[in-house]
Amino acid sequence: MPFEVSGDRESARRVDVCPSAVLELSWALCWLGRHSTLPKAPALQVEAPALHEELAACWDDGDACVPDTSILAERLGALLTDEADTFLRGFERAVFLEGAGLELRSETPEVREVTLARLERLRRDATLRRRYAQLLGRVWDLLRPTWEETGREVVRRACADWSQRLRHGADLHDLLPEKSPAMQDAQGPVLRLRPRIVVTPMYFVTRGGFIIDMTTYVHIGGPASSTDPERLRRDESEAIANRLKVLSDGTRVALLRDLGREPASVTDLARRFHLAQPTVSTHVRLLREAGLLESQKDGARVLYTAPRERLDRVLEETRHLLLEH
Repeated sequence: MPFEVSGDRESARRVDVCPSAVLELSWALCWLGRHSTLPKAPALQVEAPALHEELAACWDDGDACVPDTSILAERLGALLTDEADTFLRGFERAVFLEGAGLELRSETPEVREVTLARLERLRRDATLRRRYAQLLGRVWDLLRPTWEETGREVVRRACADWSQRLRHGADLHDLLPEKSPAMQDAQGPVLRLRPRIVVTPMYFVTRGGFIIDMTTYVHIGGPASSTDPERLRRDESEAIANRLKVLSDGTRVALLRDLGREPASVTDLARRFHLAQPTVSTHVRLLREAGLLESQKDGARVLYTAPRERLDRVLEETRHLLLEH
């Protein structure tokens, strides 16, 4: 249901409230790319390390979160719905469909360039299309049970609530958290640029969200329900503790430092550090789950490395959570 909500003094913006299962899928991809956790998706957490590797194998551009899935779903008319199957079934067709001109004013020039490059690579590379489509399907299959049992209904109720609040004079600031990407001053010009805004309550988002310039409208996603601040702080504190716990063991730190210098297999590490192979396997698994290691096949062996940027990202996220007010 559309509403007219003042975006500035000169004009009014039409605001629609719609669900988007594809946006939920996109959020999961962002978290997988960043080696972070998605608290409301326990099934996904189990498969997260392997899925991260598959995502990295698809894209080597280093950007964990670009709006490629939203763009492709919009071409099919499958973005603003509460199911993702239409998008997944039509993925390959969407790659070759033409859409609106992509200005993507919500993105940095670097992200816009990466997004357009991904879309072009999908057109040219049939193997990549197949691999990426399979990955999207696997991720959604892991999200689907939670979405169908709980998420869809939570979002449906939020859509009704947000629509009613807009009808009674609320604006975007009343619906979205203060720290939502859409509420940042830098996005003000984007919100004023388009005549239509679509707001999506999202189940799997507990903080943050999306703002994507779809050219014909601006799509904003944010948490469907407000989270108790104390509970959120407790959950974040637990995440910090678990992350630091991985680095609290001297042997693990030694293994990490060694893998930062050169790749090695579990067998190599066991021999080098005079440790039992199962012990090394456990340490390596914990380091991988923390997002600190990469792996690659070398014949029958699996080699692990610890890229500096991985450790930098984990430490930066931890610093942000510790020092954020």
